[in-house]
Amino acid sequence: MRPEAERVQAPRGWHVSFGRGMAPEHRAEVLRVLGEGLVESNRILVAHSRVKRFYRVKTGGTSLFVKVREFVSLSRRLGRALRATKEERELANYELLRSLGVPCPQPMASARLRKGLLTQASALLTEFLDGARPLRELLLRGEGHKLVEPLLSFLGMLRGVGVVHQDLQWENLLVGSPQEGYPLYLVDPLHVRSMAGPDDPGFSRSLAWFLGFMIHGGAPQEILQALAEGMARQGLCAPLSGSELLRRARELRQP
Repeated sequence: MRPEAERVQAPRGWHVSFGRGMAPEHRAEVLRVLGEGLVESNRILVAHSRVKRFYRVKTGGTSLFVKVREFVSLSRRLGRALRATKEERELANYELLRSLGVPCPQPMASARLRKGLLTQASALLTEFLDGARPLRELLLRGEGHKLVEPLLSFLGMLRGVGVVHQDLQWENLLVGSPQEGYPLYLVDPLHVRSMAGPDDPGFSRSLAWFLGFMIHGGAPQEILQALAEGMARQGLCAPLSGSELLRRARELRQP
C-alpha cells in the first residue's frame, strides 16, 4: 500500500496528493490544471464513458492527461470519503509499475473534490503520451504483423518483473512510434498486482482475458494465432499450449 501522502488544497476545492518525488514546477502545473484546465474545450474521448470525463491539458511544452470521476449519489460521496478512490489506487499502482521499470505514463497526482465531509469527485493526473496510439486501433487497421514481437516482448517483461494485470485489455496498451520500435506503455493500472510466485496462475488467466477481448473486438485471426503461439513458446501461459490458451480465451469472452 502507498503510505499516506501529503495533501495540498488546490483551487476550486480540490485536495491533491502528488506523486512521489514530484518537482515543484510539476506540482505547480498540477494545481494550475485543476484550477483552470478542466474546461469543455480540453475534453477528449467524450463518448468513451458516461461516468467519467477525460481531458488533455497543455502545460508549457507538454500535456497532462486528466481523468475525473463524479460521485452523484449521497451514499457514493460518503463512501468515497471513507476509503481510497480508484484514482488514488491507480496512482499507487503507477508508482509500483515505474519502480519495476514497466513503461507507463508518469503519474503526477490524484485529487478529491470535497464539500465538507463528502467526496464529490476524484481525479487522476498523468503525463499525456503524445503520439502514442491504442493497440486496438493499430490492430484493426491491419498493422498487427508489426506488433506481434514488440507485444510478446512487453508481456514477457511484465512476467519477468512479476506483474499481473487482472483486467488486461488491448485498450490498456498504447503503442509508440515505429521509429522507436513500437514501444508499448501500460495504462489504466487499477487492477495491477504483484505475482504470488513464478507459478502464479493469474498471469496465464490475464493472457486469456487479453486475447478474449481481442477475439470479441474483431482482431485478425492470424494475429491472435501468432500471439498465442508466441506466448506458449516463451512459456508465458504455461502449462497451456497456444491452442489451449485461445480456447480458454474464447470461453471467457463470448459475445
